[in-house]
Amino acid sequence: AAATVLEVLSALIAEGGPLLDGRCHRQLACTFIMCTSVYAQILSHAVPSTVGVSLIACVLAFARRSLQVRECPSTSEGKDAAFPFTVKQDHIGVVCLLRLSCFCASDPALTSPDTRTALCSDVRLHVAAAVAHSEAITLQAHSTVVLAEAVACLAKHHADTAHEVLAICFELACDGRAGSASVALCAAAEVVTKCGAAQGEAVASALVPVWQHLSDPRLDSQALAKFLSAVAEHAPAGALQTLAQLVAGLFKNQPNTRVPLLKVATSFAHRVGREGGPLVPLGAELIGGLSALVWEEVDRSGAALQRLHLVMDSKVRSECEVPEVTQADRALMEAWSDLTREAAKHAPAALVASSVGLVPVLSAATSLVALPMQNPPTCSLALLSHEWKEDHLRVILYSALNSTIAGSDMTPGAPWALGTVVLRAVMKALLGQMPPNALGVLVPAARAIVQNVPTLAETWIRSALAGDGFPSANTKPEAKERFVRELVDTVGDNQKFKQALKKVCGGKKKSP
Repeated sequence: AAATVLEVLSALIAEGGPLLDGRCHRQLACTFIMCTSVYAQILSHAVPSTVGVSLIACVLAFARRSLQVRECPSTSEGKDAAFPFTVKQDHIGVVCLLRLSCFCASDPALTSPDTRTALCSDVRLHVAAAVAHSEAITLQAHSTVVLAEAVACLAKHHADTAHEVLAICFELACDGRAGSASVALCAAAEVVTKCGAAQGEAVASALVPVWQHLSDPRLDSQALAKFLSAVAEHAPAGALQTLAQLVAGLFKNQPNTRVPLLKVATSFAHRVGREGGPLVPLGAELIGGLSALVWEEVDRSGAALQRLHLVMDSKVRSECEVPEVTQADRALMEAWSDLTREAAKHAPAALVASSVGLVPVLSAATSLVALPMQNPPTCSLALLSHEWKEDHLRVILYSALNSTIAGSDMTPGAPWALGTVVLRAVMKALLGQMPPNALGVLVPAARAIVQNVPTLAETWIRSALAGDGFPSANTKPEAKERFVRELVDTVGDNQKFKQALKKVCGGKKKSP
């Protein structure tokens, strides 16, 4: 069967065959390229043509020529507009090149220096067209990035090609039209991802002249973050000190980049977790520095503390009764929570060594949960729900949750432990400040507090239930004590704890 397939494919692409006829329809070309992509793993077994040209060489040449076919034809092209030149969402030609680079990289047709130079030229042509928004563009942005990925898969076997294709992407990203350079940065990210380990020296060499240009404020923050995340995960370790300095500088001087840059720091934490060693103090310094800046921003004028004070009375509020948190602040706190949770999972040593500690990030996460909202802050709740397995992490968690928050003029009395505030915020959310379908993300946060710090859990639960009229106007002191016991006793069983917490917060829900 394989021999028959190869024979048919060879006949179609042969000189004088239907594909090389100037009248070949785009649908036939697209179908052929799709078939060769599917059978890329067996193309090397095909018998060469009568003039000694391999099937892989023929398919490679045809796929490269197909890049000049517009991916999405305009309606002005008449009946041809009904035949997009794609498979799923990407240009079929770049998909074919990707498959050839993955499965036929050792074939002479692909190892040839001329072929590799030609493919780099293809990347330059199409990335440049994307950057310039050329009217002659044939590839959509996502297909252009896949083209770079295809060449990178081949380049990981050839240092000179890895350096060349990465230098091309950098050159186009850092030209005078930096604001349109997102495609070039995303293409560079794919090259670093594919070549960082196999051709580390070439990647590091290509990075040296570009660092100074990456602080250009015109660069798209999302594309820049994608590229820097690839560097954090895959570039040689020697580049990470410069990366950390760049991220810290951007974070401080360009506030609008902070959410995507926290994702870069998350990738950095993953790398620290894999390799450890000298990267641990570097990771700790980066996490600590970014965390300090985030806390300074989200708690400006005591905003986070004001939100925490909202849980200290007995009132269950609606969204119109509380100060609004901006979407930018919410996104920043969510990204910060995600960074902290990922660091706890993958780089606990760096998190422990961080200068800021856990109090600010846990306070920020809790301050979001304290607000009435229809869309729960999932990343903040995920952080509060995290199971802290490492003993040294449990020590700093204990200290953080046991830190106290003073009351305000509206909530006089003894300071509240942060652990109590978390539990109270979850209870208020279940009482109606968040919709009923938030139960699945709220209960784990309360249960994690009880599980992670069992020695103080009973005290915190009792304090969280304190106050006249809470959790409901007719809740008696003896009922509250019974609730405390049930929550402590059922913490080992998720379903029973959930039912016990629902019983505590069984009051009538407020309407959205």
